[in-house]
Amino acid sequence: MHFPDFFIVGAAKAGTTSLTSQLKACSSVFMTTPKEPEFFARDDRFALGPEWYAAHFAEAKPGQITGESSTIHALAPYFPRAAKRIAEAAPQARIIYMVRHPVARSYSMYLEVLKHYQNDNGTGEVNRSFEEFLFPERFPERAPREKVFARFDAHLPDDPGLFLDGSDYALQAGEYLRHFPRDQIRFILFEDYVKDIVDNLASVLAFLGLDPEEAETATAYEARNTSSDHFSTTAQQQQVADFKRRFVPAWINDALPESWRAGLRRALLSVNRATGVKTVVPPPMTAETRAWLTRHFASRYEEIERLTGLDLTPWREIDAKAG
Repeated sequence: MHFPDFFIVGAAKAGTTSLTSQLKACSSVFMTTPKEPEFFARDDRFALGPEWYAAHFAEAKPGQITGESSTIHALAPYFPRAAKRIAEAAPQARIIYMVRHPVARSYSMYLEVLKHYQNDNGTGEVNRSFEEFLFPERFPERAPREKVFARFDAHLPDDPGLFLDGSDYALQAGEYLRHFPRDQIRFILFEDYVKDIVDNLASVLAFLGLDPEEAETATAYEARNTSSDHFSTTAQQQQVADFKRRFVPAWINDALPESWRAGLRRALLSVNRATGVKTVVPPPMTAETRAWLTRHFASRYEEIERLTGLDLTPWREIDAKAG
């Protein structure tokens, strides 16, 4: 029974999708589909048994090393058994943990939750602000869980810790350092990685015992898990759907050729723009929230540096500019 040679354990919204796609483009690497089996974190998945999990690697070719990228493996305390289970099943595995400026990652996670909800429900609704997630005691009338979480995110906590603890890299790193030797863990600063992807990917490949030269070709394949275009596109599509539902009988819409339907969509979007119809997009965090989060996370920087060996100067520079 085969278990992975390495795990990308997080952090969510810190570049793991791009790194996974680049590694998948390397001929010497096999990455799972789906990207995040979440086996060792979720009790419901773990109960399916090792055979279920091992089947995710059945198509690996001889000579390939295998890996997966479940980011909730670095979301303690909500999934407290993940690191221990991985260590028991694959004690020789390499661990890769990407970290991103914690305030940016927290807000990006908020956008991800909303994006999942919209995709799941076919809606452009934004029913909670970032602050309503972070400070539930201030917003007793905030939208209920079912109006902000996708059904396939039922395992995620409706709790501020989803955003705060996921960015507490000292907490998460400590979980893995308790179960793995330090030389089996590679910590990566997202802000450094994106500045020179080829060299950084080459370093990751070397860490995995692979040929760093593969980085030159693998970096041509990059998948991005971003939300920047999602919300405006979804809101526009929802406006068109609402208009058609109200004014265009379904039988007429179905009878139109696809080229005509596409023309109708473009026309409706033009009308929206001309008449000042606004798209619904998530509100940015407030200045007060940013300042609070900066204070909250900055107090942990020295501990993160001690545990990971990373230099967090880029984060301090970001904080200085924001302040």
